[in-house]
Amino acid sequence: MPYDLSAIRNKMKQASGRRSDPDEFRPEKAKAQEKHRYRFFVLPGVMEGDKLKSGVAQSSMDIFYTNHGQHWIQNSPHVCPRVNDGKDCELCSFGLNLLRNKSLGDQERQSIRSEWLPNSNYVVNIYFPNWKNNPEELRGRVMYYKAPKTVFDIWTACIERDPSDISVSDDEDDEVEASGVFFDESNAWLFELQVELQGKSNSYKTSRFVGKSATPIVRNDDGTADKKAIAQILASRIDIPSRLEKADPDKIRKLANSLIHGDDDDDDGMSIDVTEEEAPAPVKKAPKTKAEPQREPEPEPEPAPKKKETAKTELWDDDDISSEVDSILGNIDDD
Repeated sequence: MPYDLSAIRNKMKQASGRRSDPDEFRPEKAKAQEKHRYRFFVLPGVMEGDKLKSGVAQSSMDIFYTNHGQHWIQNSPHVCPRVNDGKDCELCSFGLNLLRNKSLGDQERQSIRSEWLPNSNYVVNIYFPNWKNNPEELRGRVMYYKAPKTVFDIWTACIERDPSDISVSDDEDDEVEASGVFFDESNAWLFELQVELQGKSNSYKTSRFVGKSATPIVRNDDGTADKKAIAQILASRIDIPSRLEKADPDKIRKLANSLIHGDDDDDDGMSIDVTEEEAPAPVKKAPKTKAEPQREPEPEPEPAPKKKETAKTELWDDDDISSEVDSILGNIDDD
């Protein structure tokens, strides 16, 4: 009897814990001297009333991605209320408070960022065209992808790039630097995700847009947009918010109390199987971290007035806080 190979692979991956959601794309772990390549189009954000795989969209996305932040504690993810919902997060607050100490060295600051600040993914719908190097089970599929900041920065640079500033080569084989709204389904840029091993984790630094121009995600023989096929692809998009874990401020509060004050609430989450690139170094320095606040007063006696004034200024400086958070977001796939 005939078997659905793609369905079998998905079931096996789910059973092994590699992927709990068959609609989520996760690149394979790279090996030494080996590079994986995937090509896909990023799809536009969902608008209220759009037809989706699961029905009709009940709300609109502000832009083409959804921001999803997580704290990694003892190899378990905990959704960050600050990144996801703009609410207070006691883990973020404690980490940012530690970072106000200007006497800290670079390694100490990086350690605090890794332990207390969240990483962030930029979750998008993507469509895999029938490119020969795409795995067969991905070709023609719409999935959602939690893009790391390294990839998101490439996308951001494309949007910020002015087409008039791009020099065009006379060599027909040279590719043109992508610019503009790369996720426009009628005039999109094809993205190549390149995955190679750096240390023990996947790195995506060499990923890029490919091609000499933007193109419809599906074309007729004459090169024009195949509107019917494109409509079918857009109707296959995933309702991303429904697939993402919601932030639980109470859970974060209990976890922060446990880590900072040593209060064991036995509510720090369940360990799950994750790929290397998703998880920064696990927090296993609770005793050390607990002692961090005791070290803060040490530098204050010397230039006490200056230190305190600077700390107060930084406390309310949103740009400074954002830069501290941004500095950790790019570490997820390059550790």
